[in-house]
Amino acid sequence: MSQNVDNRSIAQKVAELSKEEKAAFFSKYTPDELEALKFDWHFWGRPNQFAPPGDWHILLACAGRGFGKTRMLSEFVREQALAHPGIIIGVVARTAADARDVIALGESGIMKVHAPNEMPVYKPSVRKIEWSNGSYALLFSADSPDQLRGFQGHLMVGDEVAAWPTKPDASGATAWTNFVTCARLGENPRLFLATTPKRTQFMRDMLDQAEDPANKIIVVSGATTENKALSRNYIENLKRSYGDSDLAKQEIEGLMLDGVQGAVFNEADIEEYRVTDPEPPFTSLRVIAVDPTVAAEPQDECGVVVLGASSHKDLSQRHAFILEDASIKAAPEVWAQRVVDMAKKWETKHCLVERNQGGDLVRMVIHSIDPTLIIHTVVATKGKAIRAEPVAQAMAQGRIHMWGYHEKLEEQMVFWDPNAKGMKSPDRMDAAVWGVIGLLVDPPYDLRSRVVKIMSTVGQKLDIKRGAGKSRGFQPKTKRV
Repeated sequence: MSQNVDNRSIAQKVAELSKEEKAAFFSKYTPDELEALKFDWHFWGRPNQFAPPGDWHILLACAGRGFGKTRMLSEFVREQALAHPGIIIGVVARTAADARDVIALGESGIMKVHAPNEMPVYKPSVRKIEWSNGSYALLFSADSPDQLRGFQGHLMVGDEVAAWPTKPDASGATAWTNFVTCARLGENPRLFLATTPKRTQFMRDMLDQAEDPANKIIVVSGATTENKALSRNYIENLKRSYGDSDLAKQEIEGLMLDGVQGAVFNEADIEEYRVTDPEPPFTSLRVIAVDPTVAAEPQDECGVVVLGASSHKDLSQRHAFILEDASIKAAPEVWAQRVVDMAKKWETKHCLVERNQGGDLVRMVIHSIDPTLIIHTVVATKGKAIRAEPVAQAMAQGRIHMWGYHEKLEEQMVFWDPNAKGMKSPDRMDAAVWGVIGLLVDPPYDLRSRVVKIMSTVGQKLDIKRGAGKSRGFQPKTKRV
């Protein structure tokens, strides 16, 4: 938005008045009108938080964290539900918990923005919000695309759509493809989307389509700092978390970036060699890579990434697959349980753990839950950038593949700049880097030349000997396609 445009809310303008001017402003209102002013969105909202007039089909609010996207979404739902009796609204959040705790009941959620005399009824057992005029909204989770099948509404609203899972279900559908087809009632069904921008294919496609007026897509952008209701501490903590990085431009300024200067990993390589088959690729080698945190109340995440690899004896011929990102911010006993759970889920006994943080404590806490896991420890003697170089090289060669999409991990990989000041440690990326090193670059003995035992789908142990030409593992393409 142009710096010459006054984007202050009426409330903000009033707050900047002198004591006498404020008294004169509020003297025009009766006590009942002053009470109603508490819920008057036209008083509290900033100009770029209002849905624009006109014949639009999709409104995309693409802005930084704390901009007020959730409030914007909730107020639009309120306005439409009250203005059009009997309309049906579909509300989709990233998870069921987000739909309930953020969109329905959150501080800026639908139930909080209504005045007492217009308050709808929330029925959590059926994921439903009902208004007295016959309008209602159903809550859905993007984690369960099948929930949306058969639903139809006049208005569909989606929260944090750039973070929705993009892996298709068994039928080939995603939450987004089902979401779009649900908006089919009335003469002008609409979609309202709110999200922090992320460098995903969905966001690129949406912004590209917005360039063509025929698609009737309106994009509203804005920065975190436009919301003057946020505390100074929140803003300062956010800036400290992202430092002087391109990720700050995305998360705080709400900008979509075409590329990141200084980034170690190339986003084009990640996209080109991604594997999107419904079933994970067969890999005779699997490890759980861990970048631990040992604090009881950690500030950083514990990186927990599951990787698999083909079993070529010649390491230069191996291909690695990032199968799951299970990273978590938690105390050691919690993330250790996550490691054990991942090992069981992916049928491996091998864990690769960086021991700079905590040393033998890491081995001890994992073995306290499952002493049968084999812990391979690695010591970081080089900086992150130097460690990542052979991994980035293998990725450029097409030997590292994402199975599906791992948005948070990929975000760290393509945004992490070793030269950026104050940038938060990329714990997910660190775990993935250690995992690739342990599979493709410098494997421990147990991951190099022994017979690996895995379980078949019928529960029988299979002995798979490693060596070029003998692996049932992934067969690489001979050229890029």
